[in-house]
Amino acid sequence: MSGFFIGRNVKLLTDETQSPGIRIWRLELEQREFGHMSFRLEEQLHFLYVERGSVTCQVNQEKETAEAGEGIFINRGNAYRFVSSAGNGCTFLLFAVDANYVGDGPQGILTEKYVMPVAESENFPYLKLEGRGSSQEDILTGLSYAGEIAKKKECCYEMELKSAVYRVWSGIYREFVRLNPSLKRSACREAEKMKKMLSYLHSHYKEKITLGEMAAYSEVSSGEYCRFFKRRMEQTPFEYLQAYRIEQSMPQLLEKTESITEVALRHGFSGSSYYSETFKKEMGCSPGDYRKWYRGEGIRECPLKKTAEEETVRSRTAWGRDSMPAHLL
Repeated sequence: MSGFFIGRNVKLLTDETQSPGIRIWRLELEQREFGHMSFRLEEQLHFLYVERGSVTCQVNQEKETAEAGEGIFINRGNAYRFVSSAGNGCTFLLFAVDANYVGDGPQGILTEKYVMPVAESENFPYLKLEGRGSSQEDILTGLSYAGEIAKKKECCYEMELKSAVYRVWSGIYREFVRLNPSLKRSACREAEKMKKMLSYLHSHYKEKITLGEMAAYSEVSSGEYCRFFKRRMEQTPFEYLQAYRIEQSMPQLLEKTESITEVALRHGFSGSSYYSETFKKEMGCSPGDYRKWYRGEGIRECPLKKTAEEETVRSRTAWGRDSMPAHLL
C-alpha cells in the first residue's frame, strides 16, 4: 500500500498494469501495529473486508467496528483510519477502486446512473456492512470472492475481478436507494471541516506551520480549531502532525537508501536527534529497532508501544492479581 508503512505483513494483491483502477491489499496486523496510523483522505472508493479478528475504523468523526465476515464501505473523499483491533490482531482486505473502474468510463451511462449519485453524495460517507442474514450479505460475498480472485490470478482473472466489483457495487447502490440517507447538515459540516483540517496538514507537513495558519485555512479561531481537533482526532493538531511526519518518513527509513539525518530533514524535522526522539515517543521504539523488526533481523516481538486497550487489560489483570489471596495466585 503506497505510503502505508505499518505492518510487515502487508501485501498488494493486484497489478496496476493488468488491472488499472483497482488495488487490493491483504493486511495481517498485530494488535500493537494499530493506533499509529494517520487518516487517509483519497478520491478512490474504499472497501474493507475482515477475514479474521476485528477492526475498529474511524470514518470522519465516527467509529465502526467490523468483525470477521463483516466490512465497511468508505465513500470517496472521506477521511478514515484504522484505530484498533481486539485480541491478537487481525487479517483484512482493503480495496481502493476508481469510480471509472466501477462504471463504464467518465461519460458512461452506467457511471452517471449508478456510480456518481453515490460517490458524490455528502449524506453517504460510509456504510457498515453487516454479516450473514443482512441485506448486505451479497456485498460481503462479492468482496471475499474478489479477494480470492486477486490472490490466485488464474486465467481471465482481470475479467472475473471486474465482474465481482460490479456485483459489489450493485449491492452498494441498492443500499444507497433503500436507506435514502438523510444526515443532518450539521454532521456534513463537521465532516467537511475535519477533511479541510486534515488536507492542510497533509499538504504542508514538511513545512514549519503555526496554529494560526492551520486555523486560518480552516476559517475558524485557534481555540475552536484545537477543541474541534482534540475532540474528533483524540490528539492535538501538533501531536497529529508529528505522527503524520513519522508515518510519511517510513518508506525511506525502511529502504535505508538515505541517512536518518536526510530522512529527518526531508520530512519536516530539524535533525536526526529530534527525529529519533519523536519516533520513539510516537512508536515506542527507536527507528533502528523498528527497521530490524520490520525486516526480520533478530527482533522477534513487535517493539511498538502498547495500545491503550492493552494497557487497560494489563492494569485490570495486575489489579486482580494484587487483590487475590496468595494461594490463588
